[in-house]
Amino acid sequence: MASYFELLKRIEIFHHLSLIEINQLSAICEELEYSRDKLLVEEGGVSRGLCLLRSGTVSVRKLREGVDEELTTLGPGMSFGEMALVDDFPASATIRTSEEVTILFISKQNFLTFVSEKQDVGLKIYQSICRILSSRLRRANDLLAGNRPEDTTP
Repeated sequence: MASYFELLKRIEIFHHLSLIEINQLSAICEELEYSRDKLLVEEGGVSRGLCLLRSGTVSVRKLREGVDEELTTLGPGMSFGEMALVDDFPASATIRTSEEVTILFISKQNFLTFVSEKQDVGLKIYQSICRILSSRLRRANDLLAGNRPEDTTP
């Protein structure tokens, strides 16, 4: 679990947490390993929680006019599934492993239990999620408008 702690404190969502709060959060993490070319999340399907990449890379893909396009690649220290923690909508993209990966997984149910028991920590995490999603929305808006996306990371 000590290695969970090191990864969690590097993840943007948890930057504002104290060392004690990160240690508490590490207790609800589950380590999962997947082989290359494994479907983790399917666009339109159910996303079960937050995934933090410990090792390996994943491809983020989206169907556009029937064509499967890669949007980006995520690597160690990056995360996906944040939206699953705040809504019950279908997944907005497909996530597939590009190589063997190790993920720290926080299920939505475990997360909701954690933040209901530790509301002050939950508020910090939700504020971080809002900042991240806001930044991604701004970049997406820039792309849709045909502008070069600016770095809108707070």
